[in-house]
Amino acid sequence: MKKIILIPALLGVMGIGGIIVVAGGSLVGSASELTVEEIKEKALAEVNGTIREVEFEKEGSKTFYEIEIATEDAQYDLKFDASTGKLIKKHKDDRDDQKQVLVNGGVNQNNGS
Repeated sequence: MKKIILIPALLGVMGIGGIIVVAGGSLVGSASELTVEEIKEKALAEVNGTIREVEFEKEGSKTFYEIEIATEDAQYDLKFDASTGKLIKKHKDDRDDQKQVLVNGGVNQNNGS
């Protein structure tokens, strides 16, 4: 009698596990990600300029937005976590070819090219 109950229970658990694997380990999906408009607002709050490009990227199980913003004197590449909206990377490319990478709170790392 116990075997009759145990077999359907195991099949049910295996089926749920299969669904999770197919879903990529997340049943929440994109509902937890910020919208493009929300990310644009965050980007423009970080850098006052004109948004040239917005890309949605997936690296493993993490999702990101990459934003390109142009100002009069520089171009910025910003990378935001799509779930939290946290700024992960801020790269500034001056018009005079001096490059600066600003990461987590504005730590400068000059890269002379």
